[in-house]
Amino acid sequence: MRDRTPAHAEAAASIAALAGSTLLEGPLDGAALLVPLARIGDAMRSYVEVPRALRAWSNGLTVDVLEAAVRALATEVETWSLPPVPIADLDDPHVAFSVRRRDEAESVVALLRSAELRRHIAIPTLPSLESALRVWDERAGQVLSRDDVGALLADRTALQPTWAEDFPGARAASVGADSPTLATDQARALLEAAGVPGDAVVTGYVTRGVHRARVEAFAARDAAFAAELAGAIVAVREAGREVSLVAFGWHRRYVGAPSTPTSEQSGARAVSEVAPLRAMADVPRALFLRAAATEGTPAVEPVAIDLGQLAPVAAEARAVASAGRLTVQVYAEADGDVTRVTLGETRVDAPDADDALRFTASVAWSGEPVALLVEGARGESFEAPIELGPSETP
Repeated sequence: MRDRTPAHAEAAASIAALAGSTLLEGPLDGAALLVPLARIGDAMRSYVEVPRALRAWSNGLTVDVLEAAVRALATEVETWSLPPVPIADLDDPHVAFSVRRRDEAESVVALLRSAELRRHIAIPTLPSLESALRVWDERAGQVLSRDDVGALLADRTALQPTWAEDFPGARAASVGADSPTLATDQARALLEAAGVPGDAVVTGYVTRGVHRARVEAFAARDAAFAAELAGAIVAVREAGREVSLVAFGWHRRYVGAPSTPTSEQSGARAVSEVAPLRAMADVPRALFLRAAATEGTPAVEPVAIDLGQLAPVAAEARAVASAGRLTVQVYAEADGDVTRVTLGETRVDAPDADDALRFTASVAWSGEPVALLVEGARGESFEAPIELGPSETP
């Protein structure tokens, strides 16, 4: 395995230090909480596994505590320095500090948006923080280029600071051939350096669709790992649990792919021996049957299914199945990340009136697979069928 990239090594070291520190033993609120939140968010973005104890700690933070941290960060945004005009050199330490803090804020927001969907909570102050960040980004884009951001972030560029993607591409004065840029080379190096995805990474991918780039890239070049991944997805479904839409789609493609000499040499199972999954999740048989029944059948409680992340689109989704109807809610990570959601024949071109980050689409449903298409702001898209099946129990 290659040596880890500096960004990966820094995130891993920070998480290890955080997990072993006394910082989390006492009460934290406001600005003090931003330090561990940013470190955990950095780990998410750099494919570093977060220790179970640290995940449990972050999952235990109340909405009030998280709101206080969000308010503190929103106040801090107003203090970040920017040059009044485009600069020819990058020696101003205040600007360098501000750009790094902006990227750390991206990690905080990514973590909190993921927590909202995963824990089914809402952080009311988070949209205001994202608005403040967008305002700062607009100002920064007038005086900094993407190359400037890459040079100022140095190794952190490997975390892919997408918040600067709309900045001008080149700067007036060259920063040298060795300066980091926002190209994808460092991101690819980060994935390669991370090595074999661990159990926590695989579990996150199978159940929530996280770490898609890392897991699928490794599976594409390691047939033994691909076979193990397919087995893990099947095991989760056989245990009666739902799998992410990303993992379900990968498994379908894996089953349909032909065997290769590489897989045989690696000792992996032949693809033809892996049975396709019949559904990504089960709903109570009564609901499934009544979805296809005529009107007037007894009511059944709706069932929510976490569809997971929808990479490459910066969004997550959940579905709600009820008798006769399937509803999907897509949550963008930031305003503008999602431009359109199509569920079956229903197309939604604008977010919900009460939440600028949520798109809701609903269709009549009688148990059949329903196609989902989510389109992003930069031309990327996620497309997969939502296939539900009846559970073995009523």
